[in-house]
Amino acid sequence: MELKYENITKNYRRKIALDNFNATLNEGIYALLGPNGAGKSTLMNITATLLKPTAGSVLFDGTDIFKLGGEYRNILGYLPQDPGFYPTFSGLQIMKYFAELKNVNSPQNRIDQLLEFVNLKDDCNRKYKEYSGGMKRRLGIAVSLLNDPKILRQYRTKLVD
Repeated sequence: MELKYENITKNYRRKIALDNFNATLNEGIYALLGPNGAGKSTLMNITATLLKPTAGSVLFDGTDIFKLGGEYRNILGYLPQDPGFYPTFSGLQIMKYFAELKNVNSPQNRIDQLLEFVNLKDDCNRKYKEYSGGMKRRLGIAVSLLNDPKILRQYRTKLVD
């Protein structure tokens, strides 16, 4: 697996958020660090195909991610800081809902595995609004892993000290 950024530039009116960014990522864990306004969120939104670059391209195994469309999004896991889950749904209902959206094969088996993995199996029938902050975060992780993504993107707006 290779994710390659070639001369990524993104302009917002008079502001340049990214200027000829280049990188090649293979399997592994990477961190994107930088000061506020450095273009981290912009780059992640381009990676998730939520934004198109002004110039340049992002290639997944040699093919432009925007041309791959749904095929690319099927291998992408995405965990926003605030996922906006329905507060009256249980954790299990949320998992089933997203398994359907992601077209997961054998969804109940995968859901059971992930709820066990994030230690929410005993609490999966509680409503999301009753979850603690940590439980909500773990459910978000489980949802982002449903489709067994090759690329997992976590979006966090605040820098951690």
